[in-house]
Amino acid sequence: MWAKDNLEKVLSFFFPNECAVCDESISPLSLICEKCENEIFSSGPYVKPGKLGCCDVYYFSLYDGNLRELILSYKSGRWRLHKILSELFLKLFEYYPPHPVLTYIPATPSSLEDRGFDHMEMIAKNLSKRYGFVLKRALIPLKDERQYGKSAKDRKSLSDKYHSNCTSKEVTLIDDVYTTGATIRNAVSALKMSGVEDVKVYILAKAKG
Repeated sequence: MWAKDNLEKVLSFFFPNECAVCDESISPLSLICEKCENEIFSSGPYVKPGKLGCCDVYYFSLYDGNLRELILSYKSGRWRLHKILSELFLKLFEYYPPHPVLTYIPATPSSLEDRGFDHMEMIAKNLSKRYGFVLKRALIPLKDERQYGKSAKDRKSLSDKYHSNCTSKEVTLIDDVYTTGATIRNAVSALKMSGVEDVKVYILAKAKG
């Protein structure tokens, strides 16, 4: 413990670090402060799972407050935060057991170019190691359409956004934010057309309204 404390002091001097949520000074070995972490983890799982057609949809929490800031910080380039977001999914799985095959909503080419990494793929890979999923890249983007900044009407108008050649009968699908449901509907439709019979959807945050 003494060695760790002194190491943190030395690292803090040369490599100052801030919480990715509230910008408070934290140890260089940490990603977010303890206060923000406790608030985020205590906000879920959300107690109102929903339905999207015939699919079950489970949410960790609402897209608000510290969880919203955490997701935005992750998508803006702080890729190490995938470890914390993965933990939120794992907590959600404790309440609502998933199917053993895992896939995710992939980044569009333009988003991938901007960020330099596929944010949901990184989480999915972490989950596959931690939970023992069979990970499949089952969805291929057909359109390079950004959703950020689009109105709810424009989001709902998106169609035929993905192609899938998945051969599994049961699939777990993950994404970060549920706004209008257009992306998930398109993804589930593509999976169903490829022969998937049952899809369970898990979302980190559900937008209000």
